[in-house]
Amino acid sequence: MIRSHLSTYTDDEKMEILDEYLSSGLPMDVIQRKYHMGHCTISKWLSKFELSNFRETQFKTMAENRTNSPYVSKSRKELELEEKIKNLEKELKLEKIKTLALETVIDVAEKELKIDIRKKAGAKR
Repeated sequence: MIRSHLSTYTDDEKMEILDEYLSSGLPMDVIQRKYHMGHCTISKWLSKFELSNFRETQFKTMAENRTNSPYVSKSRKELELEEKIKNLEKELKLEKIKTLALETVIDVAEKELKIDIRKKAGAKR
């Protein structure tokens, strides 16, 4: 993906380069030299894609989380996926609690009212 100095990049190519910058830990000028870019190109792209504070946030997260090596940073995608997994685990836990509560209500209603609420296996409609 190395291009001439006056090349234009697609948004996908820009995001790949930004991902490399954010996940590699390399200084901005090293990445810009690698791709033959101007000195403020990556800064402009970070602002365009609203990622200007991402690297700082990423390093704070790593410092707080002692299970990660301080020399290995996670890519933006990995961090987003980890956040999504945490949210899905919370939702799953809430759904399990809700299911348990509903099953308990049905059990109590069947016992107290002496009626079958649950559908029997193989019952015809």
